[in-house]
Parts: sequence; C-alpha cells; structure tokens
Amino acid sequence: MQAFDRLTNPPSFDIGKLTNFSALEPKVQKHLKNVYTALCGLLALAAAGVAAQIKYQVDIMFCGLAALGVFFWLLWTPHQPHNPEQEKKRFVLLGLFGFLKGTTLGPLIQMNLKLQPELIGVAFGGTAAVFACFSIAAMCAKRRSYLYLFGFLSSAVSLMCLLSFANMFMRSSSIYLFQVYGGLVVFSLYVIYDTQLIIEKAACMAPDVIRDACELFMDFIAIFVRILIILMRNNDKRRRDKDRDSRR
Repeated sequence: MQAFDRLTNPPSFDIGKLTNFSALEPKVQKHLKNVYTALCGLLALAAAGVAAQIKYQVDIMFCGLAALGVFFWLLWTPHQPHNPEQEKKRFVLLGLFGFLKGTTLGPLIQMNLKLQPELIGVAFGGTAAVFACFSIAAMCAKRRSYLYLFGFLSSAVSLMCLLSFANMFMRSSSIYLFQVYGGLVVFSLYVIYDTQLIIEKAACMAPDVIRDACELFMDFIAIFVRILIILMRNNDKRRRDKDRDSRR
C-alpha cells in the first residue's frame, strides 16, 4: 500500500536541494570556486591553442610532445602554498599545458569547421552538461562514497591503453568504437571520482588549485573529444543513408 501511495503521490522535486552545498565546509567551497575558475581559464587557453594551430598549422606531433613534457614538469614541481614565486611558476606551466593541449585538438576541430561546424557547439554543450551533472552528483553524495571507483577506473584506463596499442596493428573498428564509448563512460565517472577526491583533499590537507584544475581539465577534454567523435560518426552515417536512399 505504501508503495502504491508513493507511485500515485510522488514526492515533489526541489531543485534547491541540487544546488545546496551547505554540507561542504566554507574552505572547501572556496577551494572549489577557485578550481572551477582556473578550469574556465584553462578552457579559454585551450580554445586559443586550437585557433593558433588552425591559423599557423603548428606541427601536431611537436605540440603533443611539448604538452606531455610540460605536464610532467608541472607534476614534478612541488606545491608550496607559502612560496608565491613557486606558485606563479606552476600557474604559468598550467596555462602553457592548457594552450598546448588545445593545439593538439586543432586538426579535429578544423575538420569539423569545414564539414560540420555546428557539431562543435553541440559537443561542447553536451560535455558541459555531462560535466555539470556528474560534478553536482559528487558534491551532493555522501563524502568518500565514490572514491572506491579508483581501482575500476585505473584498470579501465590501462585496458584502453593496451587496446589502443594493439589496435595500431589490428586496425579494428570494433576496438576503436569500444575505446570511444567506453572512454566516454570512464572519463564521466572520473569527474565524480576527481571531484570527491578534490573535496577530501581540500578538507584534510593544503588544497592545490593548480593540480585539481588540471585533473578536471583533462576529464573535460577527454569527454569533449569522445562526444565530438560520436556526433561526427552519427552525422556521417545519416548522410550516407540519405545518399543511398536518394539513389534508389
């Protein structure tokens, strides 16, 4: 009977509960604000990197290796919150990484601008929606409830790396599609894991805005690329089906 009552009279939905983060400590809320501000700056620099690559046709291999080198340089530069010069250096490295990462997306974006420019906005909007939903889910969930995902996610990333290497020789479309769709799921879950990890680190130790923003930036880019590829494939399939029907 109670189950029937719940079905016929469901509880009212209060959107305010989704935006109520009062359970988070003030210092954690401040840290998250700084992290997302830095993330927006990184996305802007990545967009500038895309534009620079399209205009000047910078070598993509060089950009990729440079981005990887700057990333490891950033990781090996210790976080020293009481050393302004050190933190300024880390911010410069973070911005440089965001710019170089953007240049590696140049060819993909340029191809879409020539063939299907509307897909870029759709992919970015979809990525922002996925990112926002999973971030809010992590903030509203019980603390540390999703940290167990690390083992599964790290194993999944390792598997995708092995499959990517194997597919260099096998050239299997099935493996490629598994990497695209599986990667979308994995990196979406990484948003939840990384957000909860950021909250825990901010609550229990000295927060690191730069490293936390870098982690979320990589999640965002990974999701964006996969959504864009999926949209491209679906749009291309519809166009081929339309052409085939028109020839009948």
